[in-house]
Amino acid sequence: MGSIVSFEVLKEEWLAQLKEQTGESVIFVNPSNLDQYGTILSETEILIGRDRDMTTSILEKMPVLKFVFIVSNGVEKLPFTYLREREIKVANTIGVSDACMSDYAIGAMLLFSSKFLNCFADQQKNYWR
Repeated sequence: MGSIVSFEVLKEEWLAQLKEQTGESVIFVNPSNLDQYGTILSETEILIGRDRDMTTSILEKMPVLKFVFIVSNGVEKLPFTYLREREIKVANTIGVSDACMSDYAIGAMLLFSSKFLNCFADQQKNYWR
């Protein structure tokens, strides 16, 4: 297997799991300074990062790239036409924020429906209803 490169600093436990499952170590690469990683990038088969860092010009530096894993929900910035042409598979962490976003939405509904912000503003003015 070729190298696994990450544009993100990963937790030690995740790195250990990847090493155990693939036999490969993950190499951290700073996406803002790719020039110093020429050989590593040319052998990269798996790339881990965020969609904002996966531009066509960056992906072109990885001729044997087969798989991209996005560590966030969003993938809208990915160059999908280029990825399809090269048959590079993509996965992301869709749904990872479902529970906290649901909590946030319910909290926001309660905040506004109870007029809590009005009450808080009144308290700041020492006005009690």
